[in-house]
Amino acid sequence: MLRKFSFLASLLILFVFQSLAQNLVVENTYEFKSLKKDSYLGNVTYSTSGKTTTLSYVEKNALSTVFTDYIFDENLDFVREEQDKYNLMDVFKGDASIDDDGNITDEVNSVREKYPWFEYRGESYTREMVYINPAWGGKLVAQRVSYTYTFNWNYGFYTRKMQTLEKQTIKGADNQRIYLYDRVNNFVTGEVYLIIGLKPPKGDKSVKWQHAKKFQILKVNSEFEVEELELIEFPNVMAISYFNVLNPDRDLEFEGEGDVLDISQGQLAVVFSPIKSILAKKLMNPDPADQTMVLIDADGSIADKISMKLPTSGWVIEDYAMSQEGDDCYFFGPAKDEAYVSSLQPTNSPLSGRSAVKEIKYRDYQVMKISDGKFAWANTTNLDEFSEKAVTPPSQKKSPEYKGKLFERCLVYITPAGELILSGQKYTTKNIPDPDDATKTIKVKDAYKDLVMFHFNNQGQLKAQYGIKRDKNNKWSKSILTPQEVALSGDGKSLYWTYGELKGMRRGVEIGGGLLELAGASTLSKSKLLYYPAVAKIDLEAGSIGDFVALGADENDKQLYYTNPEFPSLKSPDGTNLTFIGESKNGKIIWIGRMNLE
Repeated sequence: MLRKFSFLASLLILFVFQSLAQNLVVENTYEFKSLKKDSYLGNVTYSTSGKTTTLSYVEKNALSTVFTDYIFDENLDFVREEQDKYNLMDVFKGDASIDDDGNITDEVNSVREKYPWFEYRGESYTREMVYINPAWGGKLVAQRVSYTYTFNWNYGFYTRKMQTLEKQTIKGADNQRIYLYDRVNNFVTGEVYLIIGLKPPKGDKSVKWQHAKKFQILKVNSEFEVEELELIEFPNVMAISYFNVLNPDRDLEFEGEGDVLDISQGQLAVVFSPIKSILAKKLMNPDPADQTMVLIDADGSIADKISMKLPTSGWVIEDYAMSQEGDDCYFFGPAKDEAYVSSLQPTNSPLSGRSAVKEIKYRDYQVMKISDGKFAWANTTNLDEFSEKAVTPPSQKKSPEYKGKLFERCLVYITPAGELILSGQKYTTKNIPDPDDATKTIKVKDAYKDLVMFHFNNQGQLKAQYGIKRDKNNKWSKSILTPQEVALSGDGKSLYWTYGELKGMRRGVEIGGGLLELAGASTLSKSKLLYYPAVAKIDLEAGSIGDFVALGADENDKQLYYTNPEFPSLKSPDGTNLTFIGESKNGKIIWIGRMNLE
C-alpha cells in the first residue's frame, strides 16, 4: 500500500512541476490614455542589451500618422512612452509621400529608418505582371495584369485590386504545338517561366504522347518575347504531381499574387511522377515509385535533378518545411503503397482527368528530406504506429489520433536537431447541395475538433503523436482553425506548444454565410479573433507532454485578457523567455506576461 502511495505521489509531484513550467513569472496590465481606440499594434520588439520590451502602436488621424512606443523593463514594469508624428499624407493636397518626380519623400524615409517594420510606401502603388494561359493549336495567350495596392490605415497593410490589360497570342518553342503544364513568375524581373510539354508535329503518330515525356522550360519576358531554355526528358510518360517555390522566409499567409508563385527569392521544385493511363499503357513506367524532383533557379536554369527513392509510391505531397539556412528541405503528406500518384490526386497531365485528391483513408504518412539539393532520406509511418505512439497530457483520458483523413495542418517547425514538428486539427464533414448541380451533393467541413501534433525524429521516423482535446467547444471553435505556435527552450530540450482557446469575435465584427459551412475558409482577418493562450511543455527527448495551462484569467478562472492575434507572443533572442501580449475584451487594457522557457 505504501509503495502504491509513493508512486501516486511521484506522479502528482511530476504533474505539478510540469504545470508550473508554464506559469507566468511576471504579469502586468496597463491602461494608457494615449492609446486610442482606432490605433493598432504594429510591432513588438525585445532589446537584449537593455532587457526591455517595446509595444509600438500606429494611429492615423486627420493631420498626421502617430507612432507611440510603450517601453517596459525586464520585469514588465512600464518605463516610458515615446511618440512621433509624421505627415505622410496631406488630406487636402493628395499624396504627400511621393514628390513630383515619383521619389519617396524624406518624411517617408524618416519613418522607414526608425520603424523598418512599417510597410507604408505611399497611399497606393501599382505593379504589373504577365499571366500565361493555354490556347488552341499549341499557342499561348499572354495577358498583362495590373495590381493596385492601397494602404489600409485600420490594419496597417495593403489591400489589392486587379485590372486586366492587353492580351497577346504568342507561339510556342519553334512554332511547335505545346501543352502548358504550369508557370511561375519572377516578381523582380517581370519574367514568366513555363513548364511545357512538346507535342509531336501534327499528323506524326510515331511519337504519340511525346508531351507527357518531353518537357521544356520557356521564358517569357515583360515584352511577351519567348526564349527556349532546358529540356527535361523521360523514357516513360510522366505527370507533374507537385509544383511549389522553396523559400526559407516564405509567407504562409500570402504566397504570390493570387495563384501565381514568385521564384525571385527561391527555387522552384517540380516533382515528375509515373502516370497510370489506359491511353498510354505501353508507355507507362512499371515502377510508380520512380519519381524525380527538378529544382529550378530564379533565372530558369536547372540547379539539380533528384531521383527520389520512395518507400511508398502513391504520395500526395501536401507541403514542405525549410530550415532557416535553406540547406535542408522536408516534404510530407499522406501516402498509399503500390499506387500511382495519378490515381490519388490531380497530376496536371493530358493523360489524367482527376480533379481532386482522392477521398480515402490513407494508411501511411511519408516524410522526405532533401539536403543541399541531394536526396537524404524518405520514411513512411503506418497508421498502426501513429496509434502506438499516441501521447496525451497526464490529466487527459482520451487520446485523439490521426486517422489518415479529415486533418488540416496549420503549423510546421524544424528543431535545431533536425526533428520535424507538424501540427493541425481534425474535423468532420457534412453533405450540402452542389451549387453547380442541384441533383448532386458535395462534402464540406462541418466542425473542427481535436488538435494533433506529429513529432518526427531527424530521420523522418515518428517519435510521438500528441493529441489534445480543447476546453472550448462553441460555434467559433468549431468553425475556425485553432491558432497554434511553438517556442523552443533555451537549451533546445523542450518545446512549448501554445494554442488559442477561441471565445468568439471582437465586437462589431460580422461574418457572412453559415459559419459551419465556411469552417475556416472565410476571408476574415485574424486580428478579429478573440482567444486566449493555453500552453504545454513537450520533452523532445522523451516524447512526452505535460498539461496545458490557460493564461490571462483571474483567481476564479474568469477569463479577463485575450491574445493579440497579430503579435500573440515574443520569444527573447537568447531563447530564455516567452512574452505574451494581449488585451481586455474591449481593447482598453494592455495585458503582458512573461514565461520562462526552461
